[in-house]
Amino acid sequence: MQVDFDIERVKVDARKLNEGIKIFPISAKTGDGFANWCDWLTESVKSLREAKYFTHCKGRASGEI
Repeated sequence: MQVDFDIERVKVDARKLNEGIKIFPISAKTGDGFANWCDWLTESVKSLREAKYFTHCKGRASGEI
């Protein structure tokens, strides 16, 4: 079964709600795009850790994310 999906319309609609949104098209069938999202997520977590954003987690479990 194939479902029609207009990614460009979704992007436009999402940007109406959030101009700065990062959009990562990922194929559930092939996995295309997944590496880009993983790279972004890894860099985002690294940046937050470097900014000591997660200092409120210290003392809880391992204090790591």
